[in-house]
Amino acid sequence: CGCDGLREAVSDNRVARIGRHYTSAVGIRVVSHTDVKWHLCQDNVILHNEIRETPYCGIEFGGLRSCVEKNAVSGVMRVLNDGAAIYGQGRGHVIRGNVVGGIPVGKLAAAYYPDEFNEDCVIEGNLAVDCAWPSHNHKSRNLVIRNNVFVNTTGDLKITTPGSHTVLLEKNIFH
Repeated sequence: CGCDGLREAVSDNRVARIGRHYTSAVGIRVVSHTDVKWHLCQDNVILHNEIRETPYCGIEFGGLRSCVEKNAVSGVMRVLNDGAAIYGQGRGHVIRGNVVGGIPVGKLAAAYYPDEFNEDCVIEGNLAVDCAWPSHNHKSRNLVIRNNVFVNTTGDLKITTPGSHTVLLEKNIFH
Protein backbone atom coordinates (compact mmCIF):
# COMPACT_ATOMS: atom_id res chain seq x y z
CA CYS A 1 0.00 0.00 0.00
CA GLY A 2 2.84 2.39 0.62
CA CYS A 3 1.52 3.47 4.02
CA ASP A 4 3.81 2.66 6.92
CA GLY A 5 2.72 1.15 10.23
CA LEU A 6 -0.62 -0.28 9.15
CA ARG A 7 -2.47 -2.29 11.77
CA GLU A 8 -5.46 -4.01 10.13
CA ALA A 9 -6.22 -4.83 6.51
CA VAL A 10 -9.37 -5.47 4.53
CA SER A 11 -8.16 -6.74 1.19
CA ASP A 12 -9.01 -8.81 -1.88
CA ASN A 13 -12.78 -9.00 -1.29
CA ARG A 14 -15.70 -8.85 -3.69
CA VAL A 15 -18.91 -7.30 -2.38
CA ALA A 16 -21.92 -7.04 -4.69
CA ARG A 17 -25.68 -6.53 -4.68
CA ILE A 18 -26.07 -5.94 -0.94
CA GLY A 19 -28.73 -4.06 1.01
CA ARG A 20 -31.87 -5.56 -0.41
CA HIS A 21 -33.56 -5.23 3.00
CA TYR A 22 -31.29 -2.68 4.70
CA THR A 23 -30.95 0.34 2.42
CA SER A 24 -28.17 1.94 4.50
CA ALA A 25 -25.83 -0.96 3.75
CA VAL A 26 -22.20 -0.08 2.97
CA GLY A 27 -19.93 -2.41 0.98
CA ILE A 28 -16.94 -2.14 3.35
CA ARG A 29 -17.01 -0.09 6.55
CA VAL A 30 -13.92 0.43 8.73
CA VAL A 31 -14.72 2.97 11.46
CA SER A 32 -14.65 3.15 15.25
CA HIS A 33 -17.89 2.76 17.18
CA THR A 34 -17.77 6.45 18.00
CA ASP A 35 -16.00 8.56 15.41
CA VAL A 36 -15.31 11.13 18.13
CA LYS A 37 -12.74 8.65 19.52
CA TRP A 38 -10.69 8.41 16.33
CA HIS A 39 -7.79 6.74 18.11
CA LEU A 40 -9.90 3.56 18.35
CA CYS A 41 -9.62 3.10 14.58
CA GLN A 42 -6.20 3.84 13.16
CA ASP A 43 -3.54 2.68 10.72
CA ASN A 44 -5.91 0.52 8.67
CA VAL A 45 -5.69 -0.39 5.00
CA ILE A 46 -8.52 -1.11 2.56
CA LEU A 47 -6.81 -2.60 -0.49
CA HIS A 48 -7.67 -4.45 -3.74
CA ASN A 49 -11.41 -4.78 -3.10
CA GLU A 50 -14.22 -4.77 -5.65
CA ILE A 51 -17.53 -3.26 -4.55
CA ARG A 52 -20.54 -2.90 -6.80
CA GLU A 53 -24.27 -2.33 -6.67
CA THR A 54 -24.88 -1.02 -3.15
CA PRO A 55 -27.77 1.14 -1.94
CA TYR A 56 -25.41 3.49 -0.08
CA CYS A 57 -21.62 4.02 0.08
CA GLY A 58 -19.11 1.60 -1.39
CA ILE A 59 -16.33 2.13 1.17
CA GLU A 60 -16.64 4.06 4.41
CA PHE A 61 -13.64 4.66 6.66
CA GLY A 62 -12.76 6.77 9.66
CA GLY A 63 -10.25 7.33 12.40
CA LEU A 64 -6.58 8.04 11.89
CA ARG A 65 -4.29 7.30 8.95
CA SER A 66 -6.39 4.91 6.88
CA CYS A 67 -5.01 3.92 3.49
CA VAL A 68 -7.70 3.26 0.86
CA GLU A 69 -5.88 2.01 -2.19
CA LYS A 70 -6.41 0.17 -5.49
CA ASN A 71 -10.12 -0.57 -5.00
CA ALA A 72 -12.74 -0.75 -7.76
CA VAL A 73 -16.14 0.68 -6.84
CA SER A 74 -19.10 0.90 -9.22
CA GLY A 75 -22.84 1.23 -9.22
CA VAL A 76 -23.10 2.46 -5.64
CA MET A 77 -25.53 5.03 -4.15
CA ARG A 78 -28.47 3.29 -5.86
CA VAL A 79 -31.02 4.23 -3.16
CA LEU A 80 -29.75 6.87 -0.73
CA ASN A 81 -28.28 10.35 -1.22
CA ASP A 82 -25.51 12.25 0.58
CA GLY A 83 -22.75 9.69 0.31
CA ALA A 84 -20.04 8.48 -2.02
CA ALA A 85 -18.25 5.57 -3.56
CA ILE A 86 -15.41 6.27 -1.10
CA TYR A 87 -16.44 8.24 2.00
CA GLY A 88 -14.51 9.02 5.17
CA GLN A 89 -13.80 11.15 8.19
CA GLY A 90 -10.78 11.58 10.40
CA ARG A 91 -7.14 12.54 9.97
CA GLY A 92 -4.15 11.61 7.89
CA HIS A 93 -5.86 9.43 5.29
CA VAL A 94 -4.45 8.44 1.90
CA ILE A 95 -6.92 7.62 -0.92
CA ARG A 96 -4.84 6.43 -3.86
CA GLY A 97 -5.13 4.47 -7.09
CA ASN A 98 -8.86 3.70 -6.85
CA VAL A 99 -11.29 3.40 -9.75
CA VAL A 100 -14.88 4.59 -9.33
CA GLY A 101 -17.58 4.40 -11.96
CA GLY A 102 -21.27 4.71 -12.57
CA ILE A 103 -22.71 6.93 -9.84
CA PRO A 104 -26.37 7.30 -10.91
CA VAL A 105 -27.20 10.62 -12.57
CA GLY A 106 -29.23 12.93 -10.37
CA LYS A 107 -27.94 11.51 -7.07
CA LEU A 108 -26.41 13.73 -4.41
CA ALA A 109 -23.36 11.48 -4.41
CA ALA A 110 -19.65 11.87 -5.09
CA ALA A 111 -16.88 9.52 -6.10
CA TYR A 112 -14.53 10.69 -3.31
CA TYR A 113 -15.94 12.45 -0.23
CA PRO A 114 -13.83 13.47 2.77
CA ASP A 115 -16.55 14.66 5.15
CA GLU A 116 -16.73 16.90 8.18
CA PHE A 117 -13.56 17.54 10.13
CA ASN A 118 -11.40 15.47 7.80
CA GLU A 119 -7.86 16.76 8.12
CA ASP A 120 -4.52 16.16 6.37
CA CYS A 121 -5.95 13.89 3.67
CA VAL A 122 -4.36 13.07 0.29
CA ILE A 123 -6.51 12.01 -2.67
CA GLU A 124 -4.18 11.10 -5.53
CA GLY A 125 -3.88 8.96 -8.62
CA ASN A 126 -7.56 8.01 -8.66
CA LEU A 127 -9.96 7.64 -11.58
CA ALA A 128 -13.65 8.55 -11.60
CA VAL A 129 -15.71 7.73 -14.70
CA ASP A 130 -19.30 8.88 -15.20
CA CYS A 131 -19.51 10.53 -11.81
CA ALA A 132 -20.75 14.09 -12.23
CA TRP A 133 -19.43 14.97 -8.76
CA PRO A 134 -15.98 13.36 -8.56
CA SER A 135 -14.93 15.06 -5.31
CA HIS A 136 -16.93 16.67 -2.52
CA ASN A 137 -14.90 17.98 0.41
CA HIS A 138 -17.09 19.11 3.28
CA LYS A 139 -15.71 21.08 6.25
CA SER A 140 -12.25 19.58 5.75
CA ARG A 141 -8.77 21.02 6.26
CA ASN A 142 -5.40 20.54 4.60
CA LEU A 143 -6.52 18.41 1.67
CA VAL A 144 -4.37 17.57 -1.33
CA ILE A 145 -6.22 16.43 -4.46
CA ARG A 146 -3.64 15.68 -7.15
CA ASN A 147 -2.92 13.58 -10.24
CA ASN A 148 -6.50 12.30 -10.52
CA VAL A 149 -8.48 11.76 -13.70
CA PHE A 150 -12.17 12.71 -13.64
CA VAL A 151 -14.26 11.83 -16.72
CA ASN A 152 -17.98 12.31 -17.26
CA THR A 153 -19.36 11.26 -20.64
CA THR A 154 -22.91 12.37 -19.76
CA GLY A 155 -22.40 16.02 -18.74
CA ASP A 156 -20.53 18.45 -16.54
CA LEU A 157 -18.17 17.78 -13.63
CA LYS A 158 -18.08 19.59 -10.31
CA ILE A 159 -15.77 19.66 -7.32
CA THR A 160 -17.04 21.32 -4.15
CA THR A 161 -15.33 22.44 -0.95
CA PRO A 162 -18.01 23.99 1.34
CA GLY A 163 -16.62 25.07 4.69
CA SER A 164 -13.19 23.62 3.84
CA HIS A 165 -9.83 25.32 4.37
CA THR A 166 -6.52 24.85 2.57
CA VAL A 167 -7.48 22.60 -0.33
CA LEU A 168 -4.83 22.08 -3.01
CA LEU A 169 -5.98 20.94 -6.46
CA GLU A 170 -2.90 20.00 -8.45
CA LYS A 171 -2.30 18.29 -11.80
CA ASN A 172 -5.77 16.75 -12.13
CA ILE A 173 -7.41 16.01 -15.48
CA PHE A 174 -11.09 16.90 -15.99
CA HIS A 175 -12.79 15.64 -19.15
